[in-house]
Amino acid sequence: MIKISGFRAGQIVEELRRIEQTVLILIENDRLEKTSKDGTKNMEGELKLGDN
Repeated sequence: MIKISGFRAGQIVEELRRIEQTVLILIENDRLEKTSKDGTKNMEGELKLGDN
């Protein structure tokens, strides 16, 4: 484990949090995209078939 102290530590932690949020968003977008491609769900999570 690397120990960092002082002002830079706060900046590094904040940047890592931003990166984590970006990665989580990308993972969720990828999951939604795969779900919509297989035809079982649209983005609202509903399946619509036939004449409505």
